[in-house]
Amino acid sequence: MSPLILSMVCSIVLNLYHHLRTELKLQLEAFFSYVILRLAQGKYGASYQQQEIAMKALADFCRQKTFMVEMYANLDCDITCCNVLEEVANLLSKSELPFVCNAHSCLGWCNG
Repeated sequence: MSPLILSMVCSIVLNLYHHLRTELKLQLEAFFSYVILRLAQGKYGASYQQQEIAMKALADFCRQKTFMVEMYANLDCDITCCNVLEEVANLLSKSELPFVCNAHSCLGWCNG
C-alpha cells in the first residue's frame, strides 16, 4: 500500500469521523482494528513508513475532543466490539515516535 494513499485514507476517515461518527460505529471499529492498529504494530509486513503514518493517524484521532470518550463508550463498553481505545492507549503509551508524545497527555486518564 502506498504511503500517500494510506495517509489520504486516514485523512478521509478522520473527516468521516467528524461528520458521521454516530452512523459509522462498526466501520470505525473495523478501520482501527483491522487497518490502523495492525499497521501501527508492524503486523503483516507493514513498512516503517506505514507504521509511522498509522501512528500519526492514531495521534490525530486522539487529539479530537470526543474521540476517546466515544470509543470507550461505543466500542470498549460493548461486549460485541473490540476494545479499540484500550489497544490504542497501550500502543501510544509504548510509542517512541516524537509526534505521538503529545498524544500521551491525552491518554493520561486511560492509563491510570
